[in-house]
Amino acid sequence: MSERSAKVLLLPPNADLDALSSIYGISLLEKDAKLFYTSFSPKAKKLFEDIKDRFNILKSLEGLENIHIFTVDYSSIDFVFGLLKKEKIKKITLFDHHIRHIEKEPLVEAYIDETLGACTTLIVEHLIKKDVSILKEDASILLCGIYDDTNYFSIKDISPRDFEVASYLIKMGGDIEFVNKYVKSYISLKDLIHVEEYLKSLEILNINGKKIGFIVLDTTQESVIENLRDVKELENLDAYFIIMSSSINTYVAARSKTIDVERILSKLGGGGHTLASGLKLNFVSSKKLKSIILELLKEENPKITLKDIMTKHPLTLKKDMSVEEAFYTLSNFKISKAPVLDENEHVIGAITKKILAKALDISKDSKVQELLVSIPLLKENDFIWEAEKVFLENPLAPMIGVLDKEGKLVGIITKSDLIRHITEDEERNRAAKTHFRTEEHSQPLQSSEKCLEHTISTKHINIPSYMIDIIIDIKNFTPKGEKLYLVGGVVRDIILNRPSYDIDFVFEGDIDLLEQSLKSHGIKTHRFLGFNSVHFKYKGFKIEISSTRREYYEMAGSYPVVSKASLKEDLFRRDFTINTLLLSLDEEDFGTVIDYFGALNDIKNKIIRVLHPLSFIEDPVRILRAIRFEAKLNFKLSKDTKRLLEEALQKNMLKYAPKGRIFNELKIALQEKEFENIFENYKKYGIIES
Repeated sequence: MSERSAKVLLLPPNADLDALSSIYGISLLEKDAKLFYTSFSPKAKKLFEDIKDRFNILKSLEGLENIHIFTVDYSSIDFVFGLLKKEKIKKITLFDHHIRHIEKEPLVEAYIDETLGACTTLIVEHLIKKDVSILKEDASILLCGIYDDTNYFSIKDISPRDFEVASYLIKMGGDIEFVNKYVKSYISLKDLIHVEEYLKSLEILNINGKKIGFIVLDTTQESVIENLRDVKELENLDAYFIIMSSSINTYVAARSKTIDVERILSKLGGGGHTLASGLKLNFVSSKKLKSIILELLKEENPKITLKDIMTKHPLTLKKDMSVEEAFYTLSNFKISKAPVLDENEHVIGAITKKILAKALDISKDSKVQELLVSIPLLKENDFIWEAEKVFLENPLAPMIGVLDKEGKLVGIITKSDLIRHITEDEERNRAAKTHFRTEEHSQPLQSSEKCLEHTISTKHINIPSYMIDIIIDIKNFTPKGEKLYLVGGVVRDIILNRPSYDIDFVFEGDIDLLEQSLKSHGIKTHRFLGFNSVHFKYKGFKIEISSTRREYYEMAGSYPVVSKASLKEDLFRRDFTINTLLLSLDEEDFGTVIDYFGALNDIKNKIIRVLHPLSFIEDPVRILRAIRFEAKLNFKLSKDTKRLLEEALQKNMLKYAPKGRIFNELKIALQEKEFENIFENYKKYGIIES
């Protein structure tokens, strides 16, 4: 290679241990490459001083042409073009594990894996693939990057591959004592005094139910962030932002437990990880930057209250119910606990099925009010963190009662509701990051129609345009403020790319108001009063819209007893997991698929699975439906489902099913193009003779 051309290992500004370890790993492969650096974090600076003799170091980039740049672990490549004119660069090879927001750049060859906790992991995998020899000293240096960026494998954003690579490096002779020397940080008495001063400027704000901390400092000392890393006052926050400024530069370090801080700071040119991110700006005051971040937080983290996550329309019990009646009520609806009301419909506590079962052995005639468990009460407009706090203070509470402004019960919050919300929040963050990353020109979505079409395209779901039009129309017919979902077989068929001409919707509102709205738009409906649903034809499709309900069967094969319920309870009454999917039509998450029961996994694995063991006993017509879906979709019954179906057939359960419903199911089977396979399955299971 000539004097005027070179391979350059280019460290990003303020390079941390992961960046230094990563670039060291590349030096093992590109032995003729030279290192150029600008600045280090305190830990990386300490390690670099001890290993710099292992590098060929460039003091300047001047005079070089036709440069092949190798760089790592930075969320933007703009710093490269700040050091070198583009025409001097032949190629940029980039290794990273951060989320990328860069335009297509023909110079860049990128190796990016956002699932990894450390960039060094990616580098070592590359070295192993290239069969590069790693000596024990090399292994120790590489381990520093992995252990530091994963905080000793304690952060959330790590992969099993991080563990595997660390294990491999230890097998190669990597020394954990060497790692501890550079990775572990010990706070001095002087720094401890500084921490106390820093915390005096801590401001905690409630932003849409999230506790957000801000520390604004007139210093840019690199040790500040490290010294504040494990401070309890910050650990208890949803997120915190440390803003440090000098006369020219302003730095932000963000850490979080529940908010995607990388997505927020990326809008200002920063980057990093979902839960740990950074930003540097010039000539922007701390005060101004704080106000900008506050506005971004409000946009990014919409106000979510208990009303948004509670289980609506909970089953309630009366205080004067007998233990026996209460137990069988919960059993019939497959519910483990319920709030208890007095004669004025006020919450006075809750009861669990477990307590009732024990009481049955003692006295069936005892009253529910004698066995009550007290429960905390909150208002529907309270923030989610208040429910978290209540459960921490009352770990044995079976639920929280949620009241409206009149003090009437409108819902309940269980620990499962909170866990589900946190999980869904994470899924939304992941989905949003995927969208941001894959769209070349991300524009705000101006309407539900555009949003649905966008979601369908990014999920690779092929819905005919005429079906989209119908979905949008039905949404517009629904009373404002009511959440509407596409539900069941139509969602399943969309995912399977199968045609579907029956479109079912479910919503959580008043079926009477919905019917009135439909009629006001000139739609002739057919109402099934006992089932809280309306049927009608629209643009050649059969449409059914149901209000969420729970149901139980008084005897095998009978029509169900129905009452108002939560969305999840409504799904639990359905026949098979593959028919429990929801597609949200709400403005905020239009087009999001919601899966409570593992339906997506069952569809992927081509499995038909009942939701509970009594499914075929309660409704024997499901036997025929299971067999039809098995042939129609070319799926298989799960092991347990097949056993339960065969046991139901041995008990001759079909004789208990209403003849009209059996006839209707057979009529549907005859209309399927796979009807020959369906009837072969009838023979296989002995339903009809061969």
